[in-house]
Amino acid sequence: MKDDQRNAEEPQMNNNEFIVEIGHSGDHPFVEYIKLVPGEGTDDENANELEADEGDSKKNYDADELSFESLLESWAQSCHGFLDAFPLFSSVAHYVNHGASGIELIKFLEAVATRKESISKEGDDRNYTAYSLGRQHLDFAYRQVVKRRQFESAEEALSKAQLLAVVSEYEAFMADLLRIAIKLTPESFISSSQTVNATAIIRGENLEQIRTSIIEDHISDLQRGSHVDVIKAIFKQLKLNPPDEKSLKEFGEICLRRNTLTHANGVANKIYRSDMRKLGFREEEIPSEGERLAIDDGYMRRSIARVFQMGYFTGQLVWQHLQKHEREKSIKIIINHSHDFLVARYTKICGRLCEFGLNAKSPAGEIDRAYLIINLALSYLLNDKLSDDQRAEGIRSALSKRDWSIVDSRFAMALCCVKEEYEIFGELFDAVKDRDFHINDFMGLAIFTKARTQPIFREKMLEHYGVEISPSDQDAEENMRKDD
Repeated sequence: MKDDQRNAEEPQMNNNEFIVEIGHSGDHPFVEYIKLVPGEGTDDENANELEADEGDSKKNYDADELSFESLLESWAQSCHGFLDAFPLFSSVAHYVNHGASGIELIKFLEAVATRKESISKEGDDRNYTAYSLGRQHLDFAYRQVVKRRQFESAEEALSKAQLLAVVSEYEAFMADLLRIAIKLTPESFISSSQTVNATAIIRGENLEQIRTSIIEDHISDLQRGSHVDVIKAIFKQLKLNPPDEKSLKEFGEICLRRNTLTHANGVANKIYRSDMRKLGFREEEIPSEGERLAIDDGYMRRSIARVFQMGYFTGQLVWQHLQKHEREKSIKIIINHSHDFLVARYTKICGRLCEFGLNAKSPAGEIDRAYLIINLALSYLLNDKLSDDQRAEGIRSALSKRDWSIVDSRFAMALCCVKEEYEIFGELFDAVKDRDFHINDFMGLAIFTKARTQPIFREKMLEHYGVEISPSDQDAEENMRKDD
């Protein structure tokens, strides 16, 4: 429904209001469509429409539309999706297995048992209850026990499938990265002496089709090697320094575990152990032959982060190397993505992205480096798992990467928030409002995360924008945040 078609009884909106449109089919509450639009009369020049529906994920794949920027954006969004969704999927599976099925059985037992008693077992802290059943109820109880075993298998399979999905998405990402890179510099990847199959020439409708066939064959051949070998090959062919051995080792272990899940049901075998040695793992670090390789929530989260970073950093380096005129754009993408992870409270990933953007060979200019340093400092400030001393040292170390003696009002405000010097916040707010920062920035940027809990922030928002923010508003948003 367009704004000018709004029903007369709908409340009028002021210039700070937005509309969230929710769409679903029939009577079920599942959300199929979400659209965020500015309200009528919204005067924010930065306001735009944001839509998320099924159509975005169902567009036909077109390799010709690939770009480094769109590829890295999609890869970052995939990482957010993995980190947000997989723990939820696991918790639902765990509940169905250990909660729902057990509750159903207990209700039945409570209703039909002829007798029940509490029992204890030596050396076991769990509480046990024994129910006595008549023979006529035995079949149902048996089927419930079998169902529990089935749920157990499904929960384990889902855990494996998540790791397989992450590595599979990484492989698709790398294939797209290679498509872009080879088209830009085919001589770096494909030998001039390579021959073309006569059948491909005869069946090819045009030169572009033959060219695409050669590229796809090369990508397919390259990806037959190990995941680590593919990374090394890309860097070698572009004459770039490969990632450090520690990162390759950790990344390689994840891919080997995925392969073992696929081909050996997750049980360490001779091939797995041999490949682990090739990666540089010591004998005591390698699971014994026949040992089942576990995938708990902690391992899954670390795997998502490490696989994402390997793909992301590789993509960035290839982009910066092959399209030097877009280096500045590539850095700004890193800044934006690091901020997105900050807002989502994936502070460690944010920190890794910032450190990558600040490395000695980074093309980042002075202002972009300042943004990255602020985000790096925020990755410590907003990490609730750190002690006060660790947090303070991290912030100090990050800020020491630059001389802040002369800064403009934007960075003066940023430093105020990072250092939590709220005694000067009000004065700085008056100076930067509507010039360096707008209302959406104050409410959305990560640098104001801690400031938004302060009374002075609420006073200034009411004074300058007429927006009254209650502590309960902040609590509602904070409860939606994640901590990595």
